[in-house]
Formats: sequence, structure tokens, C-alpha cells
Amino acid sequence: MHRSLRTLVWLPVPVLLGLLLAEGLFRLLPQPPTPRFDRPTFLAGPPKIRRFRQRLLWSEHPPGTFRIFVFGDSFTWGANVQLNQTYPKHLEYLLNTAGHRRYEVDNLGLNGATTRDELELIRDFAVHRPDRILVGYFLNDPDPELDLPPEIRPLFASMRNPGRLTRFLSRRSRLYAWLRFHLFAWRLTRAQVRYYRRIFNPKGPIWRRHREEIRQLARLRDRLGIPVLVVIWPHLGFPMDRRYPFRRLHERLI
Repeated sequence: MHRSLRTLVWLPVPVLLGLLLAEGLFRLLPQPPTPRFDRPTFLAGPPKIRRFRQRLLWSEHPPGTFRIFVFGDSFTWGANVQLNQTYPKHLEYLLNTAGHRRYEVDNLGLNGATTRDELELIRDFAVHRPDRILVGYFLNDPDPELDLPPEIRPLFASMRNPGRLTRFLSRRSRLYAWLRFHLFAWRLTRAQVRYYRRIFNPKGPIWRRHREEIRQLARLRDRLGIPVLVVIWPHLGFPMDRRYPFRRLHERLI
């Protein structure tokens, strides 16, 4: 047999041995190398399943108290964390620890809210006359659709409804299950980049509508006479360095 042909015939052998060795090493791990979610998932749910996280029982504006209302989506609402772990309550603690006056920071985040929803909430709650309004902004706020975007929906569908062979291999091989999940994560990362760039497309309908919503926020601020601060939260699922893919989108929003 020709030398190159013999090499081709024996080539799968070291590959197969390497896969078997990797599978054996994975089986020695105390836990399967699959994603683990250790947060209290009962707090998360479908969008707008619970209106607010805290009981809103306001009295008259106490003298000497600086009142801040925080509006936003699930990032503000605090999906999968307790109320005192949400950033509005962290802010309240830090202000009251460092300041010489009393601060009251109320979390009015709504799970699944868009900028349009937040405008309505600001109009409704402005009668309580806060001293400052804080709007927590995340990159999907311009999108009025609450369902998974088309760039991402097929990926979750394939994970939830795998084929018969995929289910068989996932149950039998820890190595295959690990590779399958990380391939899904890689594809999800790319799909999210496409999705956010689509909704921030300057020529697209979502961004044109969103620009008008931002103008409405500015007009509402002027009419109420209450300072409004917008906090743009980065997408923490991506590296917080030069590789961060949404820097230009943040600049466009500013």
C-alpha cells in the first residue's frame, strides 16, 4: 500500500483515541460540564409578569429627603436577584451611607419594558414629584417586540427540540453535550451582534421610531421640570474591553 494511502487510512485512529481520552476525562469530573444556573429563577418569568418589585406606598415628600425614581426594563427590575440586590437599592444604600441627607430610591423597573413603556410610567408617576428621574437603558429597549428576535429564535428552538440523534449523543456523551452547548453559545453571540446592529440601523424603522421616543423623553423632562439621567448599561455577556462590539451603538444613542 502506498505510504500516503496508509497515512490516510490510519489518520482517524489518533483522532478517535483523542476523543475517547477527552470523553474519559470529562467523565472524571464531579459534575457534568454543562451550564449551571444557581440564581433564584422563580423571580424571572415572562415579560411584565409582575409589575413592580417593591410596594409603592408613598407619603408626602418628607422634608430633607431626596427622592429618586428609577425606570427601566428587567436589568432595573432585577431578574433573578433579590430586591435589595438591584442597582437602585444599591444606589440608595451608597447614597445614604456617604451623604449628609436622606435618600429614597424607588425601583420602578418593569420586566420587559421598552422605552415607550417607560415614557408612560414616567407620565403616571411624575405626580409624586421626585427630585430626580433615572432611566436605566439596555440595548434592546428600542425594540417593541417582546418575543425572541428572528436572529435568535431558531437557536433556542434547536436547543429545546433537538433531533433524535442529538438527544441520544447528549445523554451518552459529556464531551458532545459540552461541545454542543459551547457551539450554541458561539452562535448566540454572533446572532446577538446581528440583532442589535439591526435595531440600531440608522435607516431602519426601529431606530427612526426610537429617535422620536427619545425626543418625547426630552420634551417630557422639560415639561415636568425634573432632571432626567439616562444610564446606558453595557451588554455584560461580552468582553468589557476593545473587543466590546457595541461601542458605536452606545455612541449613536448618546
